[in-house]
Amino acid sequence: MPDESRQLARSLGLTAASVILPGVAHAVAGRRRTAFLLLTAYFLLIATAVLGYLAIGNRGLLGLGLDTRVLRLVTLGAAALAVLWPITVVSSYLVNRPRLSTAQQVLAGFVVLILCALTSLPFLVAASYANIGRRRSSRRSASRPAGSVAQPMRPRSPTAPGSTCCCSAATVATVGRASGPTR
Repeated sequence: MPDESRQLARSLGLTAASVILPGVAHAVAGRRRTAFLLLTAYFLLIATAVLGYLAIGNRGLLGLGLDTRVLRLVTLGAAALAVLWPITVVSSYLVNRPRLSTAQQVLAGFVVLILCALTSLPFLVAASYANIGRRRSSRRSASRPAGSVAQPMRPRSPTAPGSTCCCSAATVATVGRASGPTR
């Protein structure tokens, strides 16, 4: 029984390591080509992100954050990673899966499921935010006539007709009531 527990811990440990560095579990299992492909894809993804940031900087990223085409690509890329990365996690467990009792199989399946959920969650959130930004940006550009330039916003006076002032009579009365002697 202790040997099975040790094998399970090793398998789950390699699976958890594959969340951070895909291909590690495949390399340990002797699947060198698969490990090489996964690690190469991972490092290319990291290198592309770093080189892209160094090439365009913060201001360039802000400009890209308003481009609907770029936001669509970010949405699709993040959604693809939200699907593909958990598949890599499951594959990492399967290549190192030891023979287990039914209870240990259930436990291992639950741990792998949690790892997959934690792996895909940041990508799903990024895809959602990029999609929201794309929709808002396209809505803003669609509301303006073609060829028009956005006008800068002018600050309104708090006493102008139709504006709400933070010092209205209702606010003062409410604050005055809340500061009574019983409070």
